[in-house]
Amino acid sequence: MDAIDHPRVYLADAMRKVNALLDINLDEDAPSIQAANCSMLFQNAATERFAKEVERLAHKDQKNFFVNQAYLVTLGKMLKMFAILDEMKNMKASMKNDYSNYKRATQFLQHHDPKAMEESQNVSMFLAKQKIIRDTLKERLNAVDGYEDLLVDIIHNSAQMYDSKMYVLPEEKHTHVVVSTNSTSTLASEKECEVVNLFGDMSVEPFSYVRQTTSFDPSKWPECQGTRASSQGALLLHMPRFREEYTSLTADLAWHTNITSTRLNERSSKENRELYELALRGLQYLSGWSVQVLDTFTWKLAHCASHETNPHCPREAESYEKATKYNYNSDERFAMVEVISMIKSVQAQLLRLETYYSEAIRRSVYRDLQTIVVGQLSGPLSKAQKKKDRINLVRLIYAIQATCADQIIDQLDSDTLHSGGGSTHSKSWSKSATSRFTGSNNNSLTSGSNTALSSVAASMTMESGSGTVTSSSMFDLNKRRVGPSSSQLYLVRTMLELMVDQTSSGKNTMRKDLDATTLTAIEGFLRNSFYWPYLLNFSANVPVVITDYSWLITHLFTTSCSWTENPGFIEYMLYPLDLYNDAADCALNQFHRRFLYEEIEAEASLVLDQLVYKLSDQVFKHYKRYAASILLDKRFRAEAQRSGWREAYPPPKRYAAALLRQRHVQLLGRTVDLNRLVTQRMNTAIHKSLEIAIAKFQGSDLTGIVVWPHWFSFGNTFQELEAAIDCTRLCHRMLSEHLELDDFDALLREANNFVTSPFGKIAVHVFWELTYDVVKNYCYNDATNRPPVSCNRKVVLR
Repeated sequence: MDAIDHPRVYLADAMRKVNALLDINLDEDAPSIQAANCSMLFQNAATERFAKEVERLAHKDQKNFFVNQAYLVTLGKMLKMFAILDEMKNMKASMKNDYSNYKRATQFLQHHDPKAMEESQNVSMFLAKQKIIRDTLKERLNAVDGYEDLLVDIIHNSAQMYDSKMYVLPEEKHTHVVVSTNSTSTLASEKECEVVNLFGDMSVEPFSYVRQTTSFDPSKWPECQGTRASSQGALLLHMPRFREEYTSLTADLAWHTNITSTRLNERSSKENRELYELALRGLQYLSGWSVQVLDTFTWKLAHCASHETNPHCPREAESYEKATKYNYNSDERFAMVEVISMIKSVQAQLLRLETYYSEAIRRSVYRDLQTIVVGQLSGPLSKAQKKKDRINLVRLIYAIQATCADQIIDQLDSDTLHSGGGSTHSKSWSKSATSRFTGSNNNSLTSGSNTALSSVAASMTMESGSGTVTSSSMFDLNKRRVGPSSSQLYLVRTMLELMVDQTSSGKNTMRKDLDATTLTAIEGFLRNSFYWPYLLNFSANVPVVITDYSWLITHLFTTSCSWTENPGFIEYMLYPLDLYNDAADCALNQFHRRFLYEEIEAEASLVLDQLVYKLSDQVFKHYKRYAASILLDKRFRAEAQRSGWREAYPPPKRYAAALLRQRHVQLLGRTVDLNRLVTQRMNTAIHKSLEIAIAKFQGSDLTGIVVWPHWFSFGNTFQELEAAIDCTRLCHRMLSEHLELDDFDALLREANNFVTSPFGKIAVHVFWELTYDVVKNYCYNDATNRPPVSCNRKVVLR
């Protein structure tokens, strides 16, 4: 009414509301929009930087230009990063929808800004266009001359490392697969990696990159085009090998644990080498198991179940249920939990001996490094010094020794490492070097004296039968326990790769100047030293990177833990709970999202409650059946066995006792006393069992407890209540060996209502039965010694 009487007031109020809407700062309320803009800018800068790096390395003028393996791996990681960003942008339709809504709101509310409109248009095109990162990268690489040769080197390096299994982390294996999608020898062989995990539950088929090329010919890819099932998702096929590896590894770990706990003297070089190889084997086994778990999970997500493949899968089931709940049978779920338990168990054993392993690893690494740098290269150095055309090899060996050789001379003349290769300069360098090295310290490993180098190299091979260096050795390889730094290892590997490089051609190649023994030693060193960064950082790589299974929490609650009645699953029951620790750590330290942690905490609490309930129920049933089998009448059992029927004892639960004694289960930063939780439920179960036995007795006549003579044949003549109480008492006694249960007599008094009443339920029932049944309806005949039933007895329906 006021608005009609005063239209100007109504219009002014409406204009104030519109102006208030215009003053809203949408940028502060749209972090996802800012993230989309930052993603566009990042991919633009990253592709430009990658193209510049390729242009720097792809000069055709530099025929002998060398790119080491570490740099090729880094370039391959960048290629995988572009593929992941492209696929994740294409998969997430929510980003396009959110930005469309944001764009419509900004066009309606904000004033037109040419710069903002241009930026908004660029982001829209970036989100809307499929494969834009790949197309941008191809466009910029096409402008570089000779980029194909460098990409071929990257693909060849990834294919070679994939075939030789030179990877530790699952991400490294998938990087080699994504990078080498154009390598026929990798993808068309056994269909081993059909699907690659990108992030969480998002995956991509590497063969899709090949299929999208213009030169794709299906006839040349028979394996990838065939219908044969991939071995990637067949976890059960790998389980026999995994169990054998686990058994052998745990046996060796247990043996070394006993040895290290009783050792009094220092370990020899042979024993250090055994610990080094054991740690490396454990790391490789963990890598193989982790990769297979991730590959199985990824393959299952990409190949959902259907009603035809799984009759238990409803046709109206959700897509995620088809990928998780109905996509695993009981054997596959059990195998998944078994592999995870293997990984967690080996992780705990390796970390328990981490102190001993770290010392042995550093001593072995130091020994191997000094052996190749000082001992193995001394022969080629002596031969190269005698020939002027091998000046590059001499300089390279001196540079390697100057980088990481022990007992090195404090300073070297720059001519030694940086002199030219000309004939005139070579002569001057040779003369100065000869005079300088002749007067140098004999203990210097970089001296030019052939006698000094030969004596040092010879001393390194003087070992006793036990593997220890003898007292006559002038260079003790066991005296230090320090590994090379990351820079030293990178430089040594790069220079050794340059020394044995096969790609360079011409007279300047150094591979032809090395003998077969030296080449084999260098190639073995390059292969073994690839794992040194993981071994030297052993305590950080094992628990954090290899055994992080936070992505498995994406399963529904019904598939988070595979409940089963199989007694063999008892020993693996607590291992799935550690997945919630991984997920909580990922939510807090990687995503920095509290609401994710709260959701994980809520589900973990629910799972723990259900786990305690299931465990208590199974354990109580087992011991109750076992007690009943023990109390079963022996004559009845023998008579039944003669009749062809056998009442078997329940199968033993070997690990139930150890599981019941767990008092320090770590879950989300809390220490859970599993023993106390199970004890509470066991007390409740025993009390309920006694109540049921007493309630059943109350529902029957007096013959349920009184043993009548054989001629008194009405009703039940067995002592049902006493048998039930004895069975529960025996069950309580067996459980008391592992749990601190309440006193059985106290539980019986509570169930019999002796706590709140002067008369128990049993006594009251006996009294009323005697009063209203026996006294009224029976009379004892002294002549026949029988209590006949009175003719006026009333039958009471119970």
